[in-house]
Amino acid sequence: MTGRLRSTTATGKAKKVSAKTSRSKKKTPTLSRGASTLFIIIALVGGLQALLMIGIEANRWLRSQREISRLEADIRGLKQEAAELEAIIAHKDDAQYREQLARLQGFVYPDENLFVTSPRR
Repeated sequence: MTGRLRSTTATGKAKKVSAKTSRSKKKTPTLSRGASTLFIIIALVGGLQALLMIGIEANRWLRSQREISRLEADIRGLKQEAAELEAIIAHKDDAQYREQLARLQGFVYPDENLFVTSPRR
């Protein structure tokens, strides 16, 4: 009984089955010319879309880097302004310093006269 298998049918009768037919070779499926062309087109479109997405993300990254640089410059300017304001606060009790700030803003004492001159051309 080598090479032969037995199986039973619905009626209960034994039937001989060849081992060769139960292990039949499967053919590898091949694509038709139209299907392979369609596959290539879809692959090319997918590749182009991937390249487009990489370009978009690179552009987004560059814009964010420029924005980060701009914001860091703003932070440096604000820190400098905060340091200047801290210097003003440090002299808050100094009458001469307050008078100097007032004069820089154009204030004068009531008994003083303010002369405004225009630059010569």
